[in-house]
Amino acid sequence: TYKAYVEIYDVAGNKTTSDEILVELEEVEQATGAETNPTGWTNGSVEITLPEKNDFITEYQENSTDSLWKQGTTVDATKNETVYYRYNDGINSGNYSSINIATIDKVKPEISTALSSSDITTKGFTLNVGITDEESGLGKIIWYYKKSNSDDYISEEKVYTELNGVATGEKNTVTKTLTITDLEFGIYEAYIEVYDVAGNKTTSSEISIELKEVEVATGASTSNENWTNESVDITLPAKEGYITQYQINNINGEWLNGESTTLGENGTVYYRYNDGINSGNYSSISISNIDKTDVEISTALNSSNITTKGFTLNVGV
Repeated sequence: TYKAYVEIYDVAGNKTTSDEILVELEEVEQATGAETNPTGWTNGSVEITLPEKNDFITEYQENSTDSLWKQGTTVDATKNETVYYRYNDGINSGNYSSINIATIDKVKPEISTALSSSDITTKGFTLNVGITDEESGLGKIIWYYKKSNSDDYISEEKVYTELNGVATGEKNTVTKTLTITDLEFGIYEAYIEVYDVAGNKTTSSEISIELKEVEVATGASTSNENWTNESVDITLPAKEGYITQYQINNINGEWLNGESTTLGENGTVYYRYNDGINSGNYSSISISNIDKTDVEISTALNSSNITTKGFTLNVGV
């Protein structure tokens, strides 16, 4: 606030003094509305755009208001910080505003529990891993696996929190799993790539997983082990989680599904378990007690030793 008055003189030297008045200057407007690009998590830098206004100079400081104010309307933040900014008219400055940058994360996520496998079956397994990220949090995991004799990996991406978004992912230590099924029997190799929300990546070591073999089916039984001129029923073993398959007199044809079959003549039934993808080694049961061939009379029926009260019958078969 300023005080002012005037003294007015005429040519002859006479003076008149005005009343004193108070003059209060307008305040410099407070600068507001700083913007950032990008707005979400990043592992790079953040460009801060400060507001501009005609007849004013934009000034800023980083992380302090006690240093030299710099002039400019853009700040390139390479680490998390607070930027204070204000308008200046060349003499006076307005109140400052501030914008806080807390979305820069350049630290890779940590694999705190090594990649491992569990629940191994004849056609699949589960992958397990523990992830720790203290800043932007867990973003996504890309799970890779392949058969050991293959050159090409199969990948499956699981996004838990959108990368480079404004949301923070799961922090501290979290456990993630992926169950992989419908695999051919063999040995598999697997590894993962872990990304935090800011886009930093960590790659695990590769592990090896050997699938279990399908169990060998045993214990088929027959309805009749004695000589017969009728068909014989064969009951094949059954086991939970498996399909029983069989072929008759051939292991190179089509395997049929079923837990029983009937043979009308002697033969061999080959049978095995199948898990829907893979098959176990086969067992077999042979039937050799069916006889449907009529007896051949090789020497015609005749009589001998005939007496007054009897005779002997003779035949060759």
